[in-house]
Amino acid sequence: MDKTPSTTDPPRPRLRRLESFPVTEAGGQVVFALRDPEGFSGAILLPYAAAALVSLMDGSRTLTDIRDAFERQFGYLNSNLPLVLV
Repeated sequence: MDKTPSTTDPPRPRLRRLESFPVTEAGGQVVFALRDPEGFSGAILLPYAAAALVSLMDGSRTLTDIRDAFERQFGYLNSNLPLVLV
């Protein structure tokens, strides 16, 4: 069976493999660092909610699935906002 997505399949965002680890900032807030093990870009720091959102982008979920999973975990995400890939 061909698993190639058709042009009518909803997008399923997938980030390439990144290293993720918690970092405690000077004020005591814990954020998460994402680092590219291939070295194509520098590390970035994300608040927990954003890191959780990024972790859902594994290629198995549609944008709607990602939004719904985030809402279940955090109890908010404006469902009226369109989710688009850029």
